[in-house]
Amino acid sequence: MDEEGIRAVQITDKESNWQIAKDISSSFIGTLSGDMFAFGMGLMLLDETHLALSFGIDMMITPIVGIFCLIPVGNIVDRYRHKTILNWSISIRLVTLVIFAATSSFFNGRGKLFPVILYLIINAISVNFNNAAYTASVHELVNNGKISRLSSLVQGASSLALILSPALGVALYSATNFTIFIYVEITATGLSFLILQTMHFHYKTLDKQTYTSSQSFKSQMAGFKQGLAYVQGRLLLVGIHFSSGGRQFFVYSFKYWLALYP
Repeated sequence: MDEEGIRAVQITDKESNWQIAKDISSSFIGTLSGDMFAFGMGLMLLDETHLALSFGIDMMITPIVGIFCLIPVGNIVDRYRHKTILNWSISIRLVTLVIFAATSSFFNGRGKLFPVILYLIINAISVNFNNAAYTASVHELVNNGKISRLSSLVQGASSLALILSPALGVALYSATNFTIFIYVEITATGLSFLILQTMHFHYKTLDKQTYTSSQSFKSQMAGFKQGLAYVQGRLLLVGIHFSSGGRQFFVYSFKYWLALYP
């Protein structure tokens, strides 16, 4: 365990600005490459399976995984260091990408759906952990005066990446093949991981885990049951989540249609 979590540290404006620049870079790179990869994967599946439904498979799997991850992700993010969670999440995603690149050529036609679905499930879990950990760690990255600036600039960078990704995805797929998308995504994920290593997370208290793994599991299960009971009593939350997934599906479909048929 490193020394950065032993005591509270005052974050200066200069350090906050550097942290913001790194977070913006990581967010832009990750969103641009991830959206291009999803776009290229949809086109590849459309070519291989000739099923129009396969083009939007990412948009169907992500909200479903999000429902199941909602409570356990929150429990884990609340209990462990955010940088550790991000390191594990990005590392697992990077390994999954390498395995996907090495094995996807063994499947043809509709069989391509099998490795794609497995990858998309793992990727969606990783994205949920990344989003939750980054959101919970804003106070650890910048001082209170820079939080709103961090949020607005990161959101702006992500929006710009979402606008550029369809056009770049079409151009790249027309000029090359889906294998290049995999290499680009692996490179971008590795770059995001390196940027993360340069970011300093200022923990206010020493949050060493003093309880055993069995106690940790029991506490997580208790938190999961409490959260599940809360969601069951408020089905509106589930409805909002699924409606958001449906809206995202139509928005992305329209965006891809504009990119394919300008």
